[in-house]
Amino acid sequence: MRAEARRYSALMLAAQITLPHFSVLSAMSLPKSAGESASASPPRSASRALIWSERVESPRHETHALRNGGIIRLFCSHRMQGVKFRPYRISFEEMSSSPEADGGGLVKMRKVFIIGIGAGNPDYITVQAINALNEVDVFFVMDKGREKEDLIGLRKDICERYIKDKSYRTIQIRDPERDRTSSSYESSVKAWHEQRATVYERLIGQELGEEECGAFLVWGDPSFYDNTLRIVDQIIARGTITFEYEVVPGISSIQALAARHRITLNRIGQSIHITTGRKISEGLPDNIDDVIVMLDAECSFKNVNDPEIEIYWGAYIGTEDEILVSGNLRRLMHGIERIRREAKEKKGWIMDTYLLRKTAAH
Repeated sequence: MRAEARRYSALMLAAQITLPHFSVLSAMSLPKSAGESASASPPRSASRALIWSERVESPRHETHALRNGGIIRLFCSHRMQGVKFRPYRISFEEMSSSPEADGGGLVKMRKVFIIGIGAGNPDYITVQAINALNEVDVFFVMDKGREKEDLIGLRKDICERYIKDKSYRTIQIRDPERDRTSSSYESSVKAWHEQRATVYERLIGQELGEEECGAFLVWGDPSFYDNTLRIVDQIIARGTITFEYEVVPGISSIQALAARHRITLNRIGQSIHITTGRKISEGLPDNIDDVIVMLDAECSFKNVNDPEIEIYWGAYIGTEDEILVSGNLRRLMHGIERIRREAKEKKGWIMDTYLLRKTAAH
């Protein structure tokens, strides 16, 4: 069903076995000899691959590798300062006869999508996300409790609306809870991520067949204050299971907030700063007049005393329960705090984002 999408998995596996500290980034063809021309799709007779490594900040890999030969760019799964990288040449003629390979010499490999589904409105789903949804055999859904059943319902609605073949499966499992009593925020989050990684690893390893495609549906965009990518990196670093993964971007709550308030996030010649409520409680950053705040459960904007600050606040953005408030922060802060508290008591959960903007900036 998805053989074409996985046609280059064999060399990825060969590279991973040969160089376990590296993961595949991209590939191009490699001539078998000096007299053989390179191409984007090498001949089946090619028997060698040139693996090129480069240092980057964190592990990532894409699904591009070449069957029976090619150049693969790799990067380190952890920082290696001062290391000189050189090309590696491997042979994997035997890979095509491996028991895991199909009749065409392809090694079967799981694939996982991490799909950004937007900030709440099903219309925020991108065409790329719809295409990815229709490749998925198994959806992994983390259950965050009765209070957040709406979030699970939205994910199910998106699947029902956009997926043509309804034969997919949904695996729902209880999400581990973070210890919020710990004196160290960083250590409690690290321990929580470890627990999640164990759960995700078990789901991928036990619930996803060798040639199947799984997916995690991420609220907003996977790159903005979401831990799914970090957890997948942890699983890959453990090295206990092998799979490909692809990230599909989504419309973040930041973008949706700006659109719903009909504002631009940046002003001419000015920078924007994205942070959390925990950081804002320590004070606004110096020399930054536009600050976007996420994950603020304590209404930390109350600690900002500057009379020239405006706030553009939004909760449940893009949904039927959307709430928007904007104006002078000093006049509105207590009203927003009350609105937020009442909305959370009514629904059992709340997701909100806001922009703090100094009006004197040009």
